[in-house]
Formats: sequence, C-alpha cells, structure tokens
Amino acid sequence: MKKQLPEKWERPTICSIHNEPLDENWNCPKCIEAEKEWERKYEEEQKIKEEKRCKEIADNPEPLLINIGVGKRHLPCSFENYQGGEKLKSICMSVVKEPCDLVLTGNAGSGKTHLAVAIFREWIKNQTIKTKYDRDDFTLLKNAKFITVPDLLLKIRQSFSEGSDKSEEDIVETYSSYSFLLLDDLGAEKTTEWSITTLYTIIDRRYRELKTTIVTTNLTIDQIGSQISDRIASRLSSGKVIKINAPDYRKKR
Repeated sequence: MKKQLPEKWERPTICSIHNEPLDENWNCPKCIEAEKEWERKYEEEQKIKEEKRCKEIADNPEPLLINIGVGKRHLPCSFENYQGGEKLKSICMSVVKEPCDLVLTGNAGSGKTHLAVAIFREWIKNQTIKTKYDRDDFTLLKNAKFITVPDLLLKIRQSFSEGSDKSEEDIVETYSSYSFLLLDDLGAEKTTEWSITTLYTIIDRRYRELKTTIVTTNLTIDQIGSQISDRIASRLSSGKVIKINAPDYRKKR
C-alpha cells in the first residue's frame, strides 16, 4: 500500500548530513561526491588486492597447479630445470605467449609432461588469462585443467553409475569448455569405440571453439591416426606437433 504523506509535509531543502541545500531532485551534491569518492577508493582497493593476489600466484604457482590437477611429482617442473634443448624450450614458450594447440610426442620418460607443466607454470605466471579479484575466486581456476586421458575416461564412465550427480554430457561439456586443457598420456587408455568417440567429441569441440589443448603422447600423429582415430589425428595436427628425441630420464636416474 502506498505510504501516505502527512498533510502538512514539506519537501526538505537542506541535507541533514552536510547542512547544504538540496538540488531540484532532492539530492545533496556533497553526498553524491562522497559516494563517488567511496566507489573510487573501493575500486582502488580491489585493484590493489587483485595485483597482490596475482603476484602471489606468479611467485608461488604450485597451489594453483595442484588445483588445476597437476600431481606432486610434476609440481617442480619448469623450463629452468628442464634438461633439454633450448630450441625445444623456445617453441614451448611461444605457446605461452600465443596459445595454440600443441602435441608433445616422444618415448616414455623423454620429458613431455615436464614441458607441458612448464608451459602451465609460465602461463599462470604471465597471466595469459586475465583475472579479476572476486572473493578469492579466480577465473583462472575455472579456465585450466590437467588430466591424464585414462583418468578422464574413468571419470566419464563413473558418471554412468546410479546416483552420480553428473552426466556424461556434463563432464564432456566441462572439459570441452576449459580455455586451457592438458591431456596427458594419450594412447595409454584402452581403445574402444566409446573412448574414441568421447575423446573426439572433446577435442573437436575445443578445436571449433579455438580452445587451447596440449596433448602428450608416446604415439606419433600417424600412429594416433592408425591406432586411435584419423579424425582425432587430423584435429591435433592442426596445431604444433613437437617430436622429442630424448632418452628415458627415469631410467637414467
């Protein structure tokens, strides 16, 4: 019900806070100015918090790498401690500056995952995806993911269980939507028609939406085509393909 004003009510003409005349819209110019100043200071404080948090991430990216899915063994991986050629590191660094699809192929233990995580690390440090401070909830966490292909397929298969809170399509859509996705160890999974179709769906959606995908695999592109899927091989070959000719570092250790 509309509030009834007293019969003798008179429009206020003076601000009760600043004791200044009100304008024609009953606004106090000083109140308006004070509100603008408060908003300016608030935005400045948020910017300072954002810059501080971004610096913390750049100086110590490990917690974020863990949240993205990188395991403890690969947390220390960086370009600085990679024991390989400078040309190879330079090519991988170019993906940090100008994100594009990348396939790292080579024998087991040749450092493929090391380089992939190093790219992740530099990507985080250089804030390739610009973030905004929002109650400590950084969009970077939602825009990147590291997962092995066998684990991804297992996660999708678990969605078939009764009582699962996510459907197969939910998981496929999630992994198709990350701005930056690292699929580790392609080819280690048991190849079935279902797994091939699922992988193709994710890779193809990402390809069409220009999402950056990094893949590590022991297989060459030709072997991916013959052993897994020509269509997957075609999509992956549209980006950079790097063959790593290096010994098995794990055996050397």
